[in-house]
Formats: sequence, structure tokens, C-alpha cells
Amino acid sequence: MIKPIKSNIAFTNNNSQAPIEKKKFDVAQTYQKVKKGATDIAKDVITTVNMGGGAIDGIRDGVIVTGATAMLAKAVKASKEEKGLKVLGTIVGNITKDAWNGVKGTLSWGKRLLTEDKATYKHLGEIFKLPKKFYSEYMKNNKLIAGVATALGVGVFGFRLLQGKIKANDQKAQLDHRTNQGHI
Repeated sequence: MIKPIKSNIAFTNNNSQAPIEKKKFDVAQTYQKVKKGATDIAKDVITTVNMGGGAIDGIRDGVIVTGATAMLAKAVKASKEEKGLKVLGTIVGNITKDAWNGVKGTLSWGKRLLTEDKATYKHLGEIFKLPKKFYSEYMKNNKLIAGVATALGVGVFGFRLLQGKIKANDQKAQLDHRTNQGHI
């Protein structure tokens, strides 16, 4: 059974108009609202800039760590058949060869970017093909090395992103304290 709701609200038709009370314009309150709005916008910009910078740094550093780890581990793996100082020679030789191939490829891409009449976005699109080339050609038959290198690169990316967030929070706290709003 449904019970009726008991309420003290009376619904009556009251035609008498009560005088509407006008609020006075409060300069201090309006100033606080404007200051809070402007500070919130500035904090959003701070977060965007620092998180974006952290992401860019993370991508750069993650790619470097992934590539260096893969290059070093692949060179060490290739030297497992050697004995004595030949191990060191093989490692240094493989790292030098792989690094030179990377520099050569980068310079070749830069030259094509500047001299070919192809649209710039097509040249930049070649960058997005690099991960596939890295895993299918360079790291072929080295899946464990590729996995470890990728995990390290992702870890570096996450660390840089976290650094960006911490930096943004610090700057937002400074902004809040300088505007006497308190940081939450």
C-alpha cells in the first residue's frame, strides 16, 4: 500500500505580491568572483601547458630509452658467442653500427623533408611508421628485448607525465597563495 506523503507545504493561491527585495551591488564580492574565475582559467592553462610539456618530454625520453636499451641488449645478445675481449669489441661494433644507421636514416629523412616536393605532412607521416619498422625489422627475433625496452620507455613516459602534473600542481598552489585563495 502506498502511503501519502505528509508535508507542511500549503498550495494556495496567494495573489498578494510581496515586495521584491533588491540585492545591493557588492564590489568586494564581485571582485572575489572575478578573481576566482580568472585564477581558475589560469590554473587550467598551467595544467595544460605542464601536462603537455611532460607528455612531449616523456615521448622524447621514452623513445631514447627504448632505442638505447634495445640497441645495447641486442649488441650484448649478439656477442654471446665471443670470448675474451672480442665480447667488448662485438658490443661496441654493433652499437656503433646501429647508431650510425640511425643517424644516417635521420639525416636522410631530414634531407628528403627539405628537398622533395612532397607535402610536409607526408614526410611527418613517416615518423608514425617508425614503431612498426622498429619492432618488425630491427627487433625481429628479439621479442623479450623489445618488451623490456618498451616497458622501460613507457615507464619513462609515465614518470615525465607525473613530473608535469607535479610541476603544474606546484605552480597552481603558488598562484592560489599569491591571490590569497588558499590551495586545496
